[in-house]
Amino acid sequence: MDESVKSTGNLLNSKQVNPFLWHTGVNEKKIRLLERWVLGNQVVDVGCGNGIYAQYLSQAGSFVTALDPEDRVIDKNGLKFLQAAVPPIPLPDNFCNTLILFDVLEHVEAENNLLAEIKRVTTDRLILSVPADNDSILPLYGLCLVHHVDKTHRREYNPDSLKVLLERHGFQITYIEAQYPDNLPLVIGPFFSKNFVGKLLQRMTLIWLRLLMRLKIIQVDVPGDWFIVADVVSE
Repeated sequence: MDESVKSTGNLLNSKQVNPFLWHTGVNEKKIRLLERWVLGNQVVDVGCGNGIYAQYLSQAGSFVTALDPEDRVIDKNGLKFLQAAVPPIPLPDNFCNTLILFDVLEHVEAENNLLAEIKRVTTDRLILSVPADNDSILPLYGLCLVHHVDKTHRREYNPDSLKVLLERHGFQITYIEAQYPDNLPLVIGPFFSKNFVGKLLQRMTLIWLRLLMRLKIIQVDVPGDWFIVADVVSE
């Protein structure tokens, strides 16, 4: 982790942390990604949502500018918030050291325009997360990852497509990590009766399966997301 980012632990110790689910509360894995890879003290969070990661970095000592098309930021204290849809990014050239793009790229129609704007704004690093397109196993059982039925997603990604896309815009991948679901699809529900005994058995089965996953006895081998750190290529 860059010396300018020192974790306060406030968010990780709060009730907002939810390390076992995506897109609800704070994703502890994203916090760890930021702790390790944020570079410099000028940070931009594009598509900040409720601002939880921007606020985390602000508390850790970074100067954070957060952007989102909707004003949903829970706590703006210490942040510079801009309500704006991207692209374009309403910031000057070479504005920040690190730009964060969590769960945004797959929603944007003008994907290449956004990446060109990111290259213009950041001097050093891009940290992003995107949904994975590798679900070759689940369809065999009539299943899919949740994000495949998200009508706001325009595309999904794999390491090869990400490499080509980012290199086209002057970035080189420094780190890439597959993120696997920490919970099993709740597909067993329809197979239990709706009476008290059926509901009790369903509950006990889910608890048992989640315990086995916690103990790494069983695991989901289909990636749901990719975490990527990409650095600006020197010209």
